[in-house]
Amino acid sequence: MFASLYQASRVTAVGLKISKISIESRVFGYQDVQDFDLDSFVLFVGNMKLRAKMFGTAIWPSTLLFFFGGTALVVYLLVICDVLTNPVMGSFL
Repeated sequence: MFASLYQASRVTAVGLKISKISIESRVFGYQDVQDFDLDSFVLFVGNMKLRAKMFGTAIWPSTLLFFFGGTALVVYLLVICDVLTNPVMGSFL
């Protein structure tokens, strides 16, 4: 499951990067190309939505990092507080 989530987040990140690069290439990259050809390419890439979805939910790299980072932080805090070592009684009782 983790590998699928990782690949989905990479696809979304690459899609966002392609969109950003296409706008920059219009200004800096191809001054000697005809405007019609370049505008159609920029329009195609700008309208392309390369976003991965799993179970109907868009997978963003930042959301994935927040979820796994938050989960790791909660587990770490539970281990420090000795809640995970004795889940029935816990150390707070």
